[in-house]
Amino acid sequence: MDPDDAVLLTDVFPTGYQAAEMGGIQPGDTVVIFGAGPVGIMAAKSSWLFGAGRVIVIDEVNYRLEFVRDYAQCEVFNFREMDDPVVFIKKLIDWIGADVCIDAVGAEARGNVLQTITGRKTLLQAGLATVLGHQLGQERRYGVGCGRIRANGQPRTHRQRSEKGITIRANQTAVKRHLPKLIDHIQSGRVSPQAIITHRVPLEEIADAYHIFSEKLDNCIKTVLIPPSARVQSQTTMENLAAKYTHINGWGIDVDPQNDPTYPLKYHTAIEHDGYSWERPEQQLQNVEVLQSIERPSLPAVFGTSVAPQGLSGQIRRFAFKYSESNYGHWLPLL
Repeated sequence: MDPDDAVLLTDVFPTGYQAAEMGGIQPGDTVVIFGAGPVGIMAAKSSWLFGAGRVIVIDEVNYRLEFVRDYAQCEVFNFREMDDPVVFIKKLIDWIGADVCIDAVGAEARGNVLQTITGRKTLLQAGLATVLGHQLGQERRYGVGCGRIRANGQPRTHRQRSEKGITIRANQTAVKRHLPKLIDHIQSGRVSPQAIITHRVPLEEIADAYHIFSEKLDNCIKTVLIPPSARVQSQTTMENLAAKYTHINGWGIDVDPQNDPTYPLKYHTAIEHDGYSWERPEQQLQNVEVLQSIERPSLPAVFGTSVAPQGLSGQIRRFAFKYSESNYGHWLPLL
């Protein structure tokens, strides 16, 4: 196997593949993917493997959209050219809505000015719910949304989720579980992950590489870092182990075809906790006022030497701690 294909087997290929898998795509389903970065590109390519009937990718960067259109043979649209993404997508799908939506953007999605300030700049929210709102707004009833959803949802989006009976799934990628199948896809020629690599950068120049990728410069899609010891060998081809990997001790031992990807810890027994002997320290006596989050009202066993809140600062902090940590009423006064 080519080293470039191999390195992406531990990266964006299994991530995009699992997003498509967790969507529960059925033959003929319409899949809408938000984000045309490396993960979104691989999710689009993988959607066909599960029998999608139509794959649509939404992004704002034209060179990325052109790349995924050619690489994954999908439809692409720039949301900057839409008055209302929800209405546009529903109209595109005959007002029925998508069967599966995949968020390949996550908490970095663009929103309005207030959302950007609170969700991306000051982190008063756990990211932005922009993409989640678009998904729930146009997705058909009983559809599935999955991927890198990390944002706090707005009340409107939660109401839509409940009214439509939409399933939302999110998880860490189970790379080892996917390896045998993805290796087969590569060796059979169905998928060529290395085709998305546009930049190869020495490890010492990682800061420049990250800047190029994050700022979307030089038509960058995917960057591979080359360690100094690997440069001489970077043009060579690894020995083809396709016919030999079944003889490797332990190869595929973690594969479980019956495992439900939505519940990767379904058979978790917590046996690794057996023998733990940690005991809670003796509770420190509380002799001063200690402000506590309403999410975690109990005192820790040891909280150190503290000074009670005093003056105007104390009043402001007491007011802030009346609110949840996810609420503006908590963070804005503290700022």
